[in-house]
Amino acid sequence: MITLLLVFLLAVAAAADLPQSNVGKRLTTRYDDYLSDPSAYRTQVEKEAYLFPEGRLYPYMFPTLAYTNLAARDPLEREHAREQVGKLVDLALGTTRHMVGVPLDEVDDYRGHGTWLGSSLLMLGCWRYLGGDDRYEEIHRALADSLGTALKAEKYGALDSYPGSAWPVDTMVVALGLALRDHQTGIPKHRTMMTKHFDWVDQHATDPRTKLPVFLVDAEHGFHRDLPRGCDLSLRIAFLAQVAPDRAQSMYDEYAARFWISRSILGSGFAEWEGGMDGTGDIDSGIVFKGLGMAATGMGLATTRAVGDMNRWAILHVELQGFRTMMPALLPIAKNDLVFNKLPISNEYATGFLFGDAVLFWAVTWEDWGLEKLD
Repeated sequence: MITLLLVFLLAVAAAADLPQSNVGKRLTTRYDDYLSDPSAYRTQVEKEAYLFPEGRLYPYMFPTLAYTNLAARDPLEREHAREQVGKLVDLALGTTRHMVGVPLDEVDDYRGHGTWLGSSLLMLGCWRYLGGDDRYEEIHRALADSLGTALKAEKYGALDSYPGSAWPVDTMVVALGLALRDHQTGIPKHRTMMTKHFDWVDQHATDPRTKLPVFLVDAEHGFHRDLPRGCDLSLRIAFLAQVAPDRAQSMYDEYAARFWISRSILGSGFAEWEGGMDGTGDIDSGIVFKGLGMAATGMGLATTRAVGDMNRWAILHVELQGFRTMMPALLPIAKNDLVFNKLPISNEYATGFLFGDAVLFWAVTWEDWGLEKLD
């Protein structure tokens, strides 16, 4: 009864568009503290997030998206958000330049680095969206042009995330970055190619049985070779809703029907695999506990808000508020996990680790940026 009452009150608060949750406020304060010394934050990222393939990128990208959310929600936050995003962009561009191997303002071939270049494009788009000046314009133009050219060359299919490997959700990041570029220039240069890419996903990278996008595709031949997964879908739908809300809603309806788990004792949330199949978590899913995916459920805070499912959003907020009480039960799982036993897990973090908090900061603050919609 108490849980149902909390769900109801949170749903009412969400409908009234009240300020962000306590977790969101704590994370905002935490990241403001981190960014008071960007060099120290970079050192912390290098030390604690090295295990993740994007460990030197996403701890900069997701807080950038979070600050953009805060500014979209409250224009009075715009100046502060821009200041913080500038610091994060500087940190990210340095590591991206190292990863790609050429000066970013000279990039004319994306070289299979869709993840790094796409994320940098998205961050630069946030900088301009927040009213940032043109200090990064040469890099911004080069990334938009090279990734747009690559998308055409791939006949609007998935770009390589890394050379030879393609996770289609990474091309969703590119698409959102191109949408922000169009928003900044006022020229709908990439509108058609985004629509064609989304059509390609429907035709070539969607599981015919579930009608949901697959997790991984064959980068060379374009056919899918993996099942839909919760960690991908929660992220993808929340990004897609910024530019194509009707597509996002349709995808979400299938996702919620097949992946949502509702339990009164072990917790509710999104499964990593359809129907809540249990399994060992990996670097993408996070810990899988009784079928619930840590990443799928955490990012589900953004997903549910993005499509207006405030009932499930409220349920997830209740789960989030009580997550710390579950930490003692999850720590042994993390320590026995072949991946997560190498992470510095700590109660200092809302999710137990730095990388997770960066993603949660974005998820718990999700806001519609008011971009031009494709549908």
